[in-house]
Amino acid sequence: MGAVVNSQRIINQILEVEEKGSEFNMTAPFDELLEEMKKREGEKAKREGRRQGLLEGIHGFVLVK
Repeated sequence: MGAVVNSQRIINQILEVEEKGSEFNMTAPFDELLEEMKKREGEKAKREGRRQGLLEGIHGFVLVK
C-alpha cells in the first residue's frame, strides 16, 4: 500500500504493526496523510494570504505618496 502512494512513512507503519502481530487499520495511514496534506495546504494558503496583503499594502502606500 505504501508503495502505491509512494510514502515511506506508511510502509514503516505497516511494518511496525506486522512486527507487533497486530491487525493493521488500512484507513489510519491515509487519514494521517490527508491531515498532513491539509496542514500543508493551510500553511501554503496563509503564506499566500500574507504575500497578497503585503503587496496590497505596498501598492496602497505607493498610491498614497
